[in-house]
Order: sequence, then structure tokens, then C-alpha cells
Amino acid sequence: VQYFRSSRLADAEAAARFLNDNGVACVVFEAERDVQLFATQPFADEREAAPLVKQIKELGKEYFKGGGGYDFAGCAAAKF
Repeated sequence: VQYFRSSRLADAEAAARFLNDNGVACVVFEAERDVQLFATQPFADEREAAPLVKQIKELGKEYFKGGGGYDFAGCAAAKF
């Protein structure tokens, strides 16, 4: 969903709360050099993930307008 600098952990946690509160299950992962916000809904391929990506980007517009500081515009599907 979004990458954050390691110093922005609180921002990542706030974004996660917003998305979780709006029906997108997600988690914050602290890596060595950054913090990553991942949606946890499984999908088989990019076509199946497209509605989730669209939902996150739409919610990002709302989050940014509300002062969240991030719009999730770079959100893309990735399988792990």
C-alpha cells in the first residue's frame, strides 16, 4: 500500500488504522530501513486484486483530504 521512512512509524500505524477501520485489512511491517504498510487480502492474480487496489486508492484520496498526509496513489498489487 505505502512505504514510509523508519522515522514515520506513527504515520504508518495511523494509515493502517484508517484502512482497517474502512474495511481493508492491513498490517505494518518494520524493515531495516523503512516501514511498509501491506493489505492482507489474498488474491490469485492482478486482475483479481484490481478492485482492492482501486478501493485503497479511493480511500487514500479521503485519507489525504482528511489530513492523513498520504494518498496511497502508488498502491500496486504484489504477491509474496
